[in-house]
This record gives sequence, structure tokens and C-alpha cells, in this order.
Amino acid sequence: MRSDSGTEADVAIKVQGTPVRAVTASDGTYRLTLPVGSYQVSLTPLNHCAATIGIALDVATGTATRDIALATRTDAFGTTCRQVSEEFPSGETKLGITSHAAVTTPFPVALYGHTYDRGWVTRDGQLIFGSLSLLDNTPLPNKSPANGALSPFWDRLAMDSSSGIHTAVRGTAPHREYVVEWRDMLIARDTTQRIGFAVVLGEDGTYTFHYKGVDPSEKGFEQATGATIGAENHDGTDALQYSYNRLSVRDGMAIRFRPEGHAAVSGTVTDANDGKPVAGATVTVTRDGTTVATATTRADGAYLTQVPVAAAAGHRITVTAPHYASANRTAELRSLSALRTETALTTGAVRADNAAGWQLVVPARERRERTLTLTNDGSSAPYTVAEKSGASWLRITPASGTLGAGARQQVTLVFDTAAAKPGTVYTGTLVLTSESVRRPTLSLPLKLVVPAYRQGVDVGADTASVDALGDAWTPDRPYAEGSFGYAGAGTALTYTRKDIARAGSSQEQQLLRSGREGVSEYRFGAVPNGVYQVELGFAEPAGVKPGQRVFDVTAEGVEKVPNVDIRLESGGTRTAMFRTFTAKVTDGRLDVGFKAVTGTTLINSIRVTQRPDLTS
Repeated sequence: MRSDSGTEADVAIKVQGTPVRAVTASDGTYRLTLPVGSYQVSLTPLNHCAATIGIALDVATGTATRDIALATRTDAFGTTCRQVSEEFPSGETKLGITSHAAVTTPFPVALYGHTYDRGWVTRDGQLIFGSLSLLDNTPLPNKSPANGALSPFWDRLAMDSSSGIHTAVRGTAPHREYVVEWRDMLIARDTTQRIGFAVVLGEDGTYTFHYKGVDPSEKGFEQATGATIGAENHDGTDALQYSYNRLSVRDGMAIRFRPEGHAAVSGTVTDANDGKPVAGATVTVTRDGTTVATATTRADGAYLTQVPVAAAAGHRITVTAPHYASANRTAELRSLSALRTETALTTGAVRADNAAGWQLVVPARERRERTLTLTNDGSSAPYTVAEKSGASWLRITPASGTLGAGARQQVTLVFDTAAAKPGTVYTGTLVLTSESVRRPTLSLPLKLVVPAYRQGVDVGADTASVDALGDAWTPDRPYAEGSFGYAGAGTALTYTRKDIARAGSSQEQQLLRSGREGVSEYRFGAVPNGVYQVELGFAEPAGVKPGQRVFDVTAEGVEKVPNVDIRLESGGTRTAMFRTFTAKVTDGRLDVGFKAVTGTTLINSIRVTQRPDLTS
């Protein structure tokens, strides 16, 4: 006598209407001695994966042989089971548990078409993924909680110092297994009896129950006469009950459950740019254009879904996620097949070269241009650039487009103060939006200061200039009442044709090549009262050693930069050095003083700007 589990021992044979009874031997053989005639025979296997069946038996004179195949039990979903020969698994990590403990599975677990990644292990022999409940065992299915559960040995159990519930993960993806072992558990209603059992869940959607420590001489609770063994779906409407309060298990037994008529599709979804998991991606499996299964990726990008498969057929697996290009593949799926897919979704990776944004000082009725450079290290992606509130003082060209993989795009920003009121501060946010999942929106702060007064002086120069940022510098002049310029007896010009280190652009080089020695003050008359920013530029010509030229800088009579030693602080001759500070004007004139400590004073450039955005 055979079943899907192999040869069947201990099958109870009953010939109806006669006293003839028999039990199959360990090798599945049996022998009946009957008078000639026709009989109905019932076959009840001890292995509850096989179905109890009845057969018609016609007996003639002599000896006859008849092999019998027992049917396999199944539920509505298609779950079947069979007894297998496997070593008992061991858990490694002990759970702290009194009645139950929450667990997170290392990979998605499929059960009756639902996918889970967390659940509860109970002391009383259940691994529950659906609704939690801690009640005495019942037959399966049962709509009352707990549902969505595996019950390797659901009974009233107890624990002592020898007992414990342990978990383990073994194998490597896509063939990992999650083990929950109930070790040396006490039968609560008879604590002289103990049992060990375990459940092993595979990434392919199968699961196996294992048993050990069952005393073959006892015919009681250790052998499940008070326990429920089986699996149940999410709402308690379908289950494969192996047994209920029935002699069922023996030492070393293992029961493998399989979702017949279903295939397992699993995998991991990552971002093609950074290789990191994509959570919340949707996996859709279709057959002949009809959706047959879906799944959603976990935080680690993993997913698992069970696909109903009546016969081998081609299927299309589509992975989608917001702001990513979809990915597709086709594969043949059949009952109990397992398909593992590793999907890297493509998306843009548009970045800006200036994440800090811009802060500009632009006098009224002027404009400045700045360049925003966009790069894309991902797949082709559309983008837009806009000021968040639609500021009229900013123009953007181009404001939108598509940036190809590996491409660059320069975006021109024009800050225009034609309609601005002097002494005003404008703020805004430049928003870069693109099909770039990791950073679909990048916000860059903007600040446009329109000063009521600004004057830059190219000290020692006799012509006006414009620097690389578009700011104007006037030639040097002596101070005249109501205007601006230097003061001091016996001042002298300095000039070099050689490059100035650390000066940057050619315009900045020119600003620092010329200078004036012996200046006692730079005065700016007829200016609005308020807070001013003072910017000073220095570059020591050749022939001056550290300590030979030292001076203090004041503003409005207040010391701002003491003991300026250009040669010492810049680190060399013809090397740029800058100092910036603020001063408050209350009398309509800004005086910036230079007082020699050793040698003579030197200044190469000076700019003063009224700053309505500053308070001191």
C-alpha cells in the first residue's frame, strides 16, 4: 500500500460486514484471507496526509495481489502534505516568552496566498501570522482567531528550566529557511510527558513540521491526542488539518506541506543607481494579460507571492515603483515551481552643483546672472526648475527639459532688480524637481539683497572695472564732501604686473595688483544710515617681510581688525587676503580708518554695502 509519502505502514484495513481486520506492515504490505465473494473494504491510514478510502474487492479462488494507492488529502487552496525523512532542526536564538513573543521573519513568508513578514510564536505550539489569539485548540478551519497560522502542535503546553523556544535562519537566499523549535516542552495536563517539535519555513512557500522525544510506549498527549496539527488561511475559512485530538505523531516524524497548484515568485528589488532596496514596489504577475498575483516589497526590497498555476504556462512579472521605469520579464511557471528574480529599477539621479543656493547683493535697476549646472548619473529623466512662489525677480532658462543618462545641463538664473525698491531683501526657494527617486526634489535657498547704497573702489586704479560676478568697481579718488574716496597725507600708489596668488579670476587679479600706501581713511559720504558690510582686499607687494607693515582697521571709530600684518597672515608676497566686518552708520557718513602700528598702511580694494538684512 502506497501514498505520496511512500509505502504506508499501520494502515487499518476493515472488511465491511465481516470480522476481518488487518494492518499494513512496516513495508506497506498486507494480507487478507477471505471467502470467495465481493466485499467493501475501508482503509484508514495512520499517516493523515493520506485520505481514508473505501474500495470494492472481488475475491476469487486462489491467491491474488493488489497494490493500492491512497489518495492525498488536500484543502480548497490546494495544500497537500506528505511524510518525509529529514533531520530534526535546531533553533539557535532563545526567545524570551511566557505566553507568546513577536517575531520578524528574515524573508517574506507565503501562506494561503497571503504574504507575511512578522507574526507571533506561542508557547502552546503555534506560529501565527494573521490575527492573534491564545485559546485552547480547536478543529481547523475555524473563523475565530487565531487565523493565518501554522500549528505544528497546538495544545496546552508548559515550560520549565529545560524547556525553551528557539529560532534560527539557515541557508542562503533564495533557499533560506526559518526555524522555530519548541524544545523539551511539558504537556500542561500531564507534566510527566514532554515533547519537542519544530516548524521550518522555506522561501519557496513550503513548510515542514518535525517531532522528537515522543515515547512510543505511551499512547497519549505526546502523540497529539490533545493537540491540533495543521495549517489555516488568513480568515479561517480554509485549512489542511492533519489531525485533531488524535493519535498522530511518532518520534522522528516530519510532515512536509506543499501548496499544490501554486508557484512561488520571490526576489529583491533595488535601485540601479545605488544598489539599495526599493521599499513599496509593486510586483504584478499576469498570465495571458490577466493579473493572477501581486506583491509589495518590504523595507529590505524583498517580496514573495504565490501564483495559482493549473498547468505550466508563460507568465509576465512586472515591477513598478513611483518615479522608476518599470521592469519586465517572462518565465514559465508550473505547480510548485519557484522563481527568484533580482530586479534593479532604473531612475534618474539628477543633481545640482550648488546645493547651498545663492545669496546675492544687487543694487536696484541691475541684474546678475548665475549658472546652475545639472548632472544626471542615472537614467534619462525629465526635470523642472522653478522658484517656489514664482518670484518676479528671477528668470530661469531653460526651466524644464529632459536630462539624458550621463548628461549635463547649464541653467541660467537671472536675478533682476529693475522693479526692486532699494533697501529691500527678497528671499525665495529654487526648486529642482526630477524623476530621481532618491532626491526627486531639491530645494536651494535664495536671498536677493537690494542695498540702498553700495560702492566698490579698485584702490590705486584709474579705470572702472567689472568683476567675474558682474559687480562694478570704480577707480580710486581722493575724498570730496558728499562723495567717497581716500584721505591721508603722502599716500603712494603700488602696482605689480605679476599674478596674485589665491586671487582667482583675472578680474580679481586686477583688483589686487594695484593699491595705495599711507591711507589713513576711506570715507563714504551722504549714505543712508544703517548697517553696512565692509569688504577689504589686500596683497603685499614684494620686498616686505612679516612685521614690517602692521596696522589697525577701524570703522566709525570702533576697532574692527587689529594688527593687520598682510605678509604674515597671507603667507607670502603677492598673495590675496580678505577681511570682512560690519559697521553701523548713524550720521550719514561711513569712515573706515587705517592706523599704522609699524611701517605704513596698505589697502588694495574696498567695498561698502548697506545691508538691510543685517542688524549688526
